[in-house]
Amino acid sequence: MRDYTAVLGLAGGSEDGGARVDAHYMRGVANEKLGDLRAAIADFTEALRLEPTHVKAILARGACHNLASDYEAACGAHTPSVPDDDKPVTHPECSCS
Repeated sequence: MRDYTAVLGLAGGSEDGGARVDAHYMRGVANEKLGDLRAAIADFTEALRLEPTHVKAILARGACHNLASDYEAACGAHTPSVPDDDKPVTHPECSCS
């Protein structure tokens, strides 16, 4: 966990994605494995703010919402809008309408 936080500190306020997106995503994975779903969701959300089409972060955030029994948020997490497309990204097992 400290390693990912250290990477984020080294990246500073850089908004260019890259290492910062990966560090948020991987720290989210670590937080999920440690059972800190709220922190994991926050990291996946930040990764998606920096790179809105990061598919692994989209699916992981939805999975964390599902594990937290927040099913409405889980469905919403699986259907973000893609800026260059009119169609939402959807997970094949998500049957939200």
